[in-house]
Amino acid sequence: MEIVKQATWSQTPVELFFYRDTEKREVDIVLESASGHVAAIETKLAAGVTAADGRGLRLLRDRLGQRFTAGVVLYSGEHTLPISDRIWAVPISGLWQAPGGTSPTRTVLTGTNSSPTRSRAESLGRGR
Repeated sequence: MEIVKQATWSQTPVELFFYRDTEKREVDIVLESASGHVAAIETKLAAGVTAADGRGLRLLRDRLGQRFTAGVVLYSGEHTLPISDRIWAVPISGLWQAPGGTSPTRTVLTGTNSSPTRSRAESLGRGR
């Protein structure tokens, strides 16, 4: 997966997870920085997106509060579109393009370069 490769050379160290709760609500990819900031990604094959496509991201955002820095629905369309507070639909090509020439991971995670804090998907939603 391209995101796993990009995470290995990111200036901001991150750990990768997926999220699924007991009600089987899911988020495809969860990135957590050493400072505890979280960004999350849903992937859709469709050329269009709806608010429903951000359902899992909204759940994670609401559980994590300010630790949740950004959610992205990657899709095969052409335009970046707002879905909700801190959640956007982004064309898959957005993995290779970011403002100012920085990596997308650096853009959404504002962690430090200290050693990563180990955590588990089950701990998401608990304050640090």
